[in-house]
Amino acid sequence: MSTESKTIILRCTTVNRKRKTIDIQASAKLIKCSQVLRDVCEYTEPDSPVTVPIEASTLTRLMRFVDESPEKRDKVQEAKVFAIMEDQELFAFAKAADYLDIEQLRVAIGDYMIDKFGNMTATQIGEYLGVQNDYTEEERLEMVTNPSMFYMKQDPGY
Repeated sequence: MSTESKTIILRCTTVNRKRKTIDIQASAKLIKCSQVLRDVCEYTEPDSPVTVPIEASTLTRLMRFVDESPEKRDKVQEAKVFAIMEDQELFAFAKAADYLDIEQLRVAIGDYMIDKFGNMTATQIGEYLGVQNDYTEEERLEMVTNPSMFYMKQDPGY
């Protein structure tokens, strides 16, 4: 079934003290760009709002970004939009794009971050992303001297 004739209401929350839920109608272009929303259209008949773990202002901004994006990517315009966002807002935007599986937006944010990290060291990138380096001196030495053995011993956690 065509996604263009479908209506999806997304239920999200606000971040204020009252923490209320808000229903937002997904635009046709957002549905078209989101693999998750296309799957909802194809495999279900949503007769009630679909709850998403995305804050309302992030969802609204993401939908506006998708709706206003030209068919052909404009990296300069994308970078301008991302540059005015606070770091936490950009991270929330990226998380929402990932959750909704919006490939074009994940690529755009990835390209922006690669450009942003261009002159940073690995330590600076880790600090920016809030990654804690909790390896011991022995582990760091093994990473350098025998990386294949070091990484083969690691538990992938899944």
